[in-house]
This record gives sequence, structure tokens and C-alpha cells, in this order.
Amino acid sequence: MNYLLDVWEETKHLFINPVFLMTDFDGTLVPIEPSPEVVELSKEMKNLFQKLVSYCPIGVISGRALDDLKEKIDVDGIYYSGNHGFELQGPNLSFIKEEARQTEEIIGKICDDIRKETRDIDGVLIENKKYTASFHYRLVSEDVVPKLKKILREKTEPYREQKVIKTNYGKKVFEISPAVDWDKGKALSLLNRVAGVEEGSLTVYLGDDITDEDAFYKIKKTGIGILVSSEKRETAAKFLLKDSKEVKIFFRKLLDLLSKT
Repeated sequence: MNYLLDVWEETKHLFINPVFLMTDFDGTLVPIEPSPEVVELSKEMKNLFQKLVSYCPIGVISGRALDDLKEKIDVDGIYYSGNHGFELQGPNLSFIKEEARQTEEIIGKICDDIRKETRDIDGVLIENKKYTASFHYRLVSEDVVPKLKKILREKTEPYREQKVIKTNYGKKVFEISPAVDWDKGKALSLLNRVAGVEEGSLTVYLGDDITDEDAFYKIKKTGIGILVSSEKRETAAKFLLKDSKEVKIFFRKLLDLLSKT
């Protein structure tokens, strides 16, 4: 896996039109913060999006709820995918995975139960995103994390055994979602079809977390995956960028390239 900015001159021809640019949000377009609420998309990044969408379709796939994601980015004409792909919205598209609707009540109950059980643990942030939920513990004292994980495991175990929900860990976050065959890779494929991306077109996807690997794998043979990470790790992505600052540099280079072709 090559560091993209080091090999840009040799590889930039790969990114020439037609391109469908897709990206994760937290940890990719913006740095990860202790609380998701304080995250803001920089004015320059927003401006780059507004310019790039004139040259290629753009999609953002995030674990955030759809409305939250749209509010954070606030750029017209792009595709938004919330809750890891369970919600999609954009030009000619409004979609909610039906199975996600069916687990909404259960997701709410799990959040309520865990909220009660973690009242004495400082730093736990619970996000009930309607169709999925996230339990952030970045601000939780390390010596209390094992206790928290035990609670999370016990309160979700019955629903996992019934195959109602599935769970996974991200970066200092425990996530629950409907136990259906759906992920960022499948959401990416749907967006490709809806956006009218022609066969042979290039899909570029940027992401930083384990949940992004489904998208990287989906486009491994036909697109370009870009891992955003300060460290190399096993991944299906082809290139590496270190952080959101370097993503911004890449977007500038891509805009310059597309505007000249």
C-alpha cells in the first residue's frame, strides 16, 4: 500500500474522469473528537465539496444518523448515507432499509437499558440513531472500560442470540445495528446504481475505520480505496493518507486534475 501523496504524479492518471467520489465522515473528512456533537466540517473542505460536485458525483457514507450527517456537511447535490448505509438520500434517491425500521423499538429499548446501567460511569456517550446506536467511551477512564464492556455485552447478548441485532467495536465505540446483510459496501453499490455510474467508471472511496473495509473490498478490483490512518494496517485499500488534513490536500489535487480534463 503506497502513501498517495508520495506517488501522486505517477498515479494521478488513474483518477481522471469519470469518477464517483465517496467518503466516510468522522476520522476522514474531520478529525475524531471526544464528542461527535462538537465536530465541524471546515469551510475549506465544504468549499472543495461544492466545487468537486460540478465534476463528479459525491457520496458520504457515515455511521451518523442521516439528518445529523446532512446538517454537518450541508452541501446540495451530493448523496448522503447515514447509519452505515441503512438510510440514503440525494438526487433521485430516498431510501431506508426496511429491516432497519423493524428494529427501531428494540434499538431504543437497548439504549434505555444501557443508559440506566451506566449512570455511575462517567464519560459514556449514548447515541440512539433510530436504526442503529453507538456507545462512545473515549472519555471513560481506562480502568472502568472492562466494566462498561461487560454491561454492553450483557445487555445486547439476548438480541444477538435471537439474530435481531449485530454488534461491533470501532475506535472507542461499541455499535449495534440490525442483523441484516447490509453494510457500507452494499450501500456504495446502491449509490453507484442510483447515480447512474457507467460501467468502467472509477469509484474512489476514503475511510478510516473497520466498517469502511466492506466498501474497500467492494471496489478492490474496479475502484480505488484510500485508507485514512496515521499507521499502516491490513486493509483492502490501495493507498494511504495520514489524516483529514491530507484528505483536504488530495481533494485539492483531484479538483485541479478534474478541472483540466
